[in-house]
Amino acid sequence: MQVNRREFIILGVAGAVAGCNKGTETSRLAGPRLGIGFVGLCGVVVNGSPATMEVLLVDGVQTLGEGHEHVPRLYAPKQRVAQESTPPAGNEGSLAFWELKDHRVRLVSSDTTGVIRVTGHRDPAHKKPTSETEQDDVSWVAGMARIAAAGSGKINPACLADDPRPGKVAASARFNAGEMTSRFRPPFHEVAFRVAADGESNPFEQALGELHLSHQLSDTVTFALEPFAGGTVRQIILRPQGNNLDVQIKNLPAQVKCTTDEEVRTLSHFAAFYQLLATPSSSSPVPVCADTPCQLRCVGHEDEPIYCPPTEFQG
Repeated sequence: MQVNRREFIILGVAGAVAGCNKGTETSRLAGPRLGIGFVGLCGVVVNGSPATMEVLLVDGVQTLGEGHEHVPRLYAPKQRVAQESTPPAGNEGSLAFWELKDHRVRLVSSDTTGVIRVTGHRDPAHKKPTSETEQDDVSWVAGMARIAAAGSGKINPACLADDPRPGKVAASARFNAGEMTSRFRPPFHEVAFRVAADGESNPFEQALGELHLSHQLSDTVTFALEPFAGGTVRQIILRPQGNNLDVQIKNLPAQVKCTTDEEVRTLSHFAAFYQLLATPSSSSPVPVCADTPCQLRCVGHEDEPIYCPPTEFQG
C-alpha cells in the first residue's frame, strides 16, 4: 500500500484548522497544533461529557468479505520520530508508519476538556462546499443518522468495548480533546454523492469529506499503542520541534488503485459501515456520484485511489 501523491502533499501541509463550535467564534487552540487526519474505512463516535472521540478502523474482511483486507496504520514524518520511540514497522518516502491492527491508539495528554464538533460553517442549502471555511464543517462527514436505511445510526455497543474485534473493528483510536472538522482532497469538494435505497424520496446527497482532528501541540507527542488482548503497551514518541505536526491514521485497502470508472463513482466499501449498526439494516445503499455528468474518472495511477470516506455514528 503506497501513499499517493495527493495524500503526500496533504500530509506535508501544516494541520492548523481555524475550527470553532459556531461560525461566529474563534478556535480555542493557540499556537502550533497537532493535526490528525483519518483516511479510509473509519467510523467515528463522539459521546459523553466532556466528549470523547472514538475512531473505529473497520475490519474489511469481517464486513466486506475475503479479498477486502484493509490495513490500519499510523503515519508520521520520519524526522520527527524520537530515538526512544517504538521503532516504526516501515517507511514510505519521508514517512514512517506503525501497524495498528489489534490495538487501540490513545493520544497521551493531560487535556480532557472534550472534543468539539465544528459546526456552523456551512450553508445548509449547499450540497458542496463553496469556500475553505465551509469545508471545515463536520457535517460534510457522512452521518449514519442522516441515511434512512441506517435508522437511528446508533453504533453497536460491541464496537466500543475494551476489545472491539467481535464488533468487526480491527483497530481504534481515542481522543479526549481537540476540534473535529472535515477535510477534502481534490476533487472531492466538487463532487456530490447520493446515498439512498431504491425508490427513496428524500435521499441523503452532498459532498463527502474526510475526518480531521486538531489538538494543542506539546513539546513531545506520545501515542500509546494498547493491545486489545492486554499486554505490553508501546509508545510512539514524536518531537514536533516547535512546528505544526501532521500525522495520519489510515485504514485503506491493500490495493488502493482503481481499475474502472465505476470504482471511483460508486463507493462500494461504504457498505461495511452498516455492519457496525446496533440495529441491522435491511438494505445497505452506498454513495454514488450524483453529478451529471460525473467528473470522476479512473486514470489508472496513484493519484486516483478508490475513495473511502468515513462516517459518524450515534453513541
